[in-house]
Amino acid sequence: DIKNIIFDFGGVICNIDITITEKAFRDLGLPPPANKDEYRSWESLLGELETGKITPQQFRDILRPKFETNVTDADIDKAWNALLLDIPASRIDLLKRLKKRYRLFLLSNTNQIHYDHYLKKLQDGHKIENFETLFDRPWFSHRIGISKPSPGVFEFILRDAGIPASETLFIDDTAM
Repeated sequence: DIKNIIFDFGGVICNIDITITEKAFRDLGLPPPANKDEYRSWESLLGELETGKITPQQFRDILRPKFETNVTDADIDKAWNALLLDIPASRIDLLKRLKKRYRLFLLSNTNQIHYDHYLKKLQDGHKIENFETLFDRPWFSHRIGISKPSPGVFEFILRDAGIPASETLFIDDTAM
């Protein structure tokens, strides 16, 4: 009865490893959160970036004073993007095969810095111009202003796509 598949991007289509970004930030002089309050502050900042409440430049400007060394926008972006690994060709091939049988959608908690980086990987590594080539419709949290696991994001996607939940499978790398 499944007619629609919604995929997450990071950890499902694109391999990721957050520890690489954590190390890259440490190597640049950003100390890890020292306590729960600092950790919550970091999560809040990321949430604002991923829902488009702050721009990439605001993110960099808020983050920069936390470093123990001088860092450029390019330094921050490189460290921030380090967690984004490869997009295996086998996954692209699978999406192409699935698209012949199902309507495919993409729902990703992301931000403009990451988006620009992995779009370039898709274009350079797979000669795919944009996400609409692989998916009937992609949604990115920084563009729609809401992120997983909020039930509202799923309600929005189903309404926006005009698809029933009963005919839709969601594939994510995290239990919701």
